[in-house]
Amino acid sequence: MAASRILVALATAAVLGLAGCDDDGDQGSAAPPEAAAEQGGGAGVSEAAPETPDELAEAVYAIYVEGLGAVAAWAGDPPPLEEARAELTALKEDLITRLVALGRIREGMSEADRASFNAKLSSLISSVDRDMYSAWNDMRLHYNAEDAEFGQMIYSLNVLTQYASFELLKEQEPEEAARLGIE
Repeated sequence: MAASRILVALATAAVLGLAGCDDDGDQGSAAPPEAAAEQGGGAGVSEAAPETPDELAEAVYAIYVEGLGAVAAWAGDPPPLEEARAELTALKEDLITRLVALGRIREGMSEADRASFNAKLSSLISSVDRDMYSAWNDMRLHYNAEDAEFGQMIYSLNVLTQYASFELLKEQEPEEAARLGIE
C-alpha cells in the first residue's frame, strides 16, 4: 500500500504549501530566521519570521498538519511499531522545537494579537482535511491496540499546538514547559 502513503504525503505537501502562502500567494516561513539558517535555507533567500497573528497561526497550523500528515501517511501500510516509534519520536521533537520558536514570537505579541492568533488557529484547525485526520486517527487506534503509550504519543500530536501557546503548555504540561525552559 505504498501508493496510499505517497498520495497522503502529496496531499500533505499540498496543504503545507498552501499554508505557507500569504494572501498574495507569496511563500512565508514557519521558522524564525535563525532556524531557517540552521536548516540550510537557500542561498540568497530571505526567510522572514511570521509578523502578524494570522501569519503566525498559519505557521503553527502548518506544523500541526505536518505532524498529523506524517502519521496519516502510514495508513494502509503501517511500519512496525519500533520503526514508527523512532520516526515519530524524532519528528515530534523537531515539531516541538519549531513550535516553541513560534511561541516565543507569540509571547512578544499584545493580548489583542494573541487573541487574534488564537481565533485564527482555532479556525484553521477546525478546517483540517477530514480524510487526513481520519487516517491519523486510524493509525492512532492501530498502534494503541499494540502499545497504549505509543498510541498516546500519536494522540499528543492532536494538541501539539499548545507548544506555541506557553500559557496552555504551562497549565497542561508543566513538566514539558520546565524541560523547555518556558517559565
